[in-house]
Amino acid sequence: MALVIGLTYYLTTKSQDIRQRASGITSIEYGINTHINATGASGYWENLTPDAFNKTVDDLIANNQKWIRLNILPWETVTGGSINVVNWNEEITAKYVKAISYAKSKGLKVYIVTSTPDFANSFQSNDFIGVTTLYHKGLAERLKGNVDVWQIFNEADIHNFKGYASISDSDLTDNYLSDLKTNIGAAITAIKIIDPNIKFATNVLGYPLDTNTFNRWDKYFNSIASTVDILSLDIYPRWYEDISVIKSNVIGVESKFQKPVIIAETGFPSNTLNSSEKIQADIMVKTIAELRQALPMAIFLYQYSDTLPSTDRTESSFGIVTTNGTKKESFDPIMHALSTPTGILFVKTDPAVGVTITIRSKETGQIVSTNEWAISYINLPVGQYSVEFTNPKNLSIYDKKVILPPSIDILILDGQTTTMVADLTTATYTLTPPQAQPTTVITPTGAPITPSPTPSLTPSPSPTPIVSTGTLNVTTGPSVNSTINIVNYSTGKIVLSNTNSIYNAVLPTGNYYVTFSTVRSKRTPRTAGFAIKIGQITQIYGDYLFGKTTVVYK
Repeated sequence: MALVIGLTYYLTTKSQDIRQRASGITSIEYGINTHINATGASGYWENLTPDAFNKTVDDLIANNQKWIRLNILPWETVTGGSINVVNWNEEITAKYVKAISYAKSKGLKVYIVTSTPDFANSFQSNDFIGVTTLYHKGLAERLKGNVDVWQIFNEADIHNFKGYASISDSDLTDNYLSDLKTNIGAAITAIKIIDPNIKFATNVLGYPLDTNTFNRWDKYFNSIASTVDILSLDIYPRWYEDISVIKSNVIGVESKFQKPVIIAETGFPSNTLNSSEKIQADIMVKTIAELRQALPMAIFLYQYSDTLPSTDRTESSFGIVTTNGTKKESFDPIMHALSTPTGILFVKTDPAVGVTITIRSKETGQIVSTNEWAISYINLPVGQYSVEFTNPKNLSIYDKKVILPPSIDILILDGQTTTMVADLTTATYTLTPPQAQPTTVITPTGAPITPSPTPSLTPSPSPTPIVSTGTLNVTTGPSVNSTINIVNYSTGKIVLSNTNSIYNAVLPTGNYYVTFSTVRSKRTPRTAGFAIKIGQITQIYGDYLFGKTTVVYK
């Protein structure tokens, strides 16, 4: 039985390791969908004029977004054509090019969606492919250097890629998927000749989030996934109960097809019989939190602005601002969810024993994750957390008693992966810190600290290089005989160790953590992260009565 459990644990964690390596994800990026009304026609549902689009770009930058996603409408950019010719509407196309160039110049990554012009819908298969090639070659020539991800066709699992009419699952025949794959491949080939650095995506609709939908994803990606670099999912919960199935099914796509996943669309309307701006915010914040745990490459909200009112009030109210640009009640909480810096945590036990691992926020005291065996690559907001080990099932290791490590405090740093291995035979742990220092750390009270960067060594007439330093004092109580270790968070090496106290220790600026040895019949103070700042005193107190650690900066 122990062998079976151990093997299951190994295969599960191995799959997660492979999934993370395949996606290359160490930090999730965020963005927002929007649209351009390039024609300027009144009453047009794509209601953002080029000027309004530019303002949206500025708003996204101000709110720490990294991506913008938009569609280029072929019925605007071309006026017609034939088998061998695409007649471009250069005036309208130039508006798209200018808008996309503006977004790129402001530092946003650009994800565009395109399709073959409608005039080719009635053409024979080879002629349709020819128009697909001509049109995408022409767009690539005009957009070269300004696009990061290019999606050919939109939700072709539920819309016919020739004309966008709705299709059913039964229409996803081998012939349809083969024809679609050929056209996507033709577009990619044409674009890569012009702009070889672009990545390509294909997407599917996630609504409703049920078995039929997930089976449709599987059938679609089995045929199309090998053609593209990225698999995109459009995730739309109907209500709260749908949120719980999101993580496992996104992970399923990542694991099976071994490609990065982007959540290209996720949203919820504010104007339905059951919804409101407050409910929109609540459902989306919870959805984004669930999506984070699946470690996609990026998450894009659908969408920034409401579209003009139509007969379908649900479809027109997905924005977080109204059509006149007024922020909804949902704007701030959703933007906060989309801009919170995050890092990744992986915790496992050695040997593999099914003790319970609990991750708790030090700021709120709330449990953010709990599991047996391992906590596998969860995405957490930057901050300080405690890792706790319990053995409610009274498990043993080959008839030997499990020795649980004490509760451990860790820092989650922006864009970094922290790995912890707890040894259940010695009650010790190994912490692999990030490769780079954080821009922010969180004290045990939750107050953000921005440490001064560690400077390069400055040439000096003195034979000893000059570095910026701060002072550290560490005391413990009540009267105990304990060992205090100061560890450099970037290297994982002990830089200072002493018994009972450390006074007036001068250390280079940077990020560290402190550990305390276990003393019989006392409560070991928690490991705590801290910063050494230029010219300042960091005062730490390890309380062996209550097991707490206090960090104060003077």
